[in-house]
Amino acid sequence: SGATEKAAALLEQAEQLANRIGSRPIVGLCRMIGAVSAVHSGRSEDAERFAVEAEEILSEQRGLSAWPLNIARVYHISALIDEGRIVDLCRVSREFIDDALDRGNLFAATMFRSGWSTLLWLSNDDVSGAKDALQKALAQCPDGVFYIPHYNCLLARGMIDLYAGDNGAAFNHVDAVWPTLERSLVLRIRSVRVRCLRMRAACAIAAARDGGDQKRLLAIAETLAKALERERHYSVVSNNAKAKLLRAGIASTRGDMPIALEHLSVAVDRFEECGSEFWHAVSLRRKGQVIGGDEGKKSIRLADDWMATQGIKNPARMTAAFIPGFPLGKEGIQTLRIRTPLSMRDTRPSPGE
Repeated sequence: SGATEKAAALLEQAEQLANRIGSRPIVGLCRMIGAVSAVHSGRSEDAERFAVEAEEILSEQRGLSAWPLNIARVYHISALIDEGRIVDLCRVSREFIDDALDRGNLFAATMFRSGWSTLLWLSNDDVSGAKDALQKALAQCPDGVFYIPHYNCLLARGMIDLYAGDNGAAFNHVDAVWPTLERSLVLRIRSVRVRCLRMRAACAIAAARDGGDQKRLLAIAETLAKALERERHYSVVSNNAKAKLLRAGIASTRGDMPIALEHLSVAVDRFEECGSEFWHAVSLRRKGQVIGGDEGKKSIRLADDWMATQGIKNPARMTAAFIPGFPLGKEGIQTLRIRTPLSMRDTRPSPGE
């Protein structure tokens, strides 16, 4: 309902009661719920802090706390993507996958082989590894229903397909799943709705750029961008900035680069305002490509340097995955030529991966 103040008051009362009776697991549960609340109200730094505190407490008694520990970790990753801290996201994703496999926890393994944890492989330019992980996650998702693990897999597949340049497949899949997603009521979760709106629009733009039914696909993207702009919860500034990126991709696909540049410039400023470093970097890189010349090269260099600190090996492909609708560029085309086929190797990442 968006009643964050009421939720905070109830949570404070709950934690006071937990401390009164001396129950560490319930204190940990309260911290986990604090992380959930913070993510959904756009307070990513608070969310990360609460999640880490929850993990420390809930790790003390695994048998009694497996579910809240898993959820705290899911929201830890969600907070890190909102902050744009990719290297930390990849580090904890690797730790969480290893721990889930060691515990035999199928739910946790599914969640950390998909969703934003997909960046663990894509940052390493490992499309095959990302596909392997997603395939194993999908194998644990029950048929005939749509729950949060299904959403995580949908998000992962969209990222993988857009990163790999399989743009038609990206849109066809999300479009086919969309009616089931709507019926599931998962879209009532505001952060999920925001991410799904953006993902479907991005896939539509990418497919239009690849020669699909441009009029229909861009109309879908425009409708979704408007819906994203109307979202008044989760993170209003970030929502608006992501809508600007969609509008930039739409304008570029139509050949209107001045309008695309205008939208990109606004997005760069707003991502800087809300402190989302990853989104700021990919937006700055895309803006630099459009500007061209020495100024454009400087923007691209700044973005690439930041991505290098985050372990992102192919900034061009990463930018294409999150801001489609623009020419790929020579450095991105090279990745498409060297993609490896899907394998069935175990997806537990080694320290070198």
